[in-house]
Amino acid sequence: MRCLRSPASKRERYRFMPTKTPTRARTPDVKTPVETDVVAEQMEKAVETPFDEFLEHQRHALRETTSALRALLPKEVQKHSRTAYKEAVEGYRGLFNAVMDDLIDTIEKIKLPDTPKN
Repeated sequence: MRCLRSPASKRERYRFMPTKTPTRARTPDVKTPVETDVVAEQMEKAVETPFDEFLEHQRHALRETTSALRALLPKEVQKHSRTAYKEAVEGYRGLFNAVMDDLIDTIEKIKLPDTPKN
């Protein structure tokens, strides 16, 4: 036998539903060591599917490869690379600031003077 619902019962059913999507409850910012251990255990259990396990192995392999490649480079080369990177960032920062200054000067030249209204 088919159960027929009246429109009123449908309205009653949805009457108490919130209009906005419910948000997840916030967790406290400070965690005790016991809570941290529980979270770590949950994260270890989170690797459930074979694909997740594969991704975890790939991440670990990438970290190990990065460490191996860093070990091959002498410390002076690593230091020089960091310094060169910082200098390149400073060069781009100077270029960006110069372009912004030119843009602001051009806008100031184009700007119409304020005229008082009578």
